[in-house]
Amino acid sequence: MLRISAANLAALATEVAVQQGVARELAREAAELLSIADASESRSLHRLAVLASRQVPACSGATSAVWRGGEVTERAATHPDLAELFEVGQRAAASPWADSIASGQGTACMDTRTEQRWPDYAAAALSCGVRCFVTLVHESGPMAVTLTLFGVRPRSLDPEQVALGELLVAFAAAIMGNASVY
Repeated sequence: MLRISAANLAALATEVAVQQGVARELAREAAELLSIADASESRSLHRLAVLASRQVPACSGATSAVWRGGEVTERAATHPDLAELFEVGQRAAASPWADSIASGQGTACMDTRTEQRWPDYAAAALSCGVRCFVTLVHESGPMAVTLTLFGVRPRSLDPEQVALGELLVAFAAAIMGNASVY
């Protein structure tokens, strides 16, 4: 016979309640994301960035952008420093966004102190307290949406463990792509 102490049962019940609460919150926010077809692109991108920063483990902030013809047409950030960091990336000779858009693949930096592919960008990120980041990209016809997740600890955002971010950026790209058709 299996015996569970009252304390263990209470802890299990609390964990289930927390998970259900997180699931409800994610469902509510995902439903809000569905409404982006009725919102402006900038508002939709802001919702995407906020949702990702709240729901992706170890994500301290995020930026999102719509690209058409290799150029940014709209962008959003969860924090003013991240908006400035996006500007640095656009001015730099090399940036994670440019590489992601060019390849159609995500990019990642596990530690900004040792990053060598984007030296100007990594230095600016480090000065903002960013220690790692992952840029996800999803193409939908002639449009691409990027979502960059930022962490404050080195290696805290593993590209293999940001599946929710991948889902969110694909979802947002599909909805915005469909909305732009109408």
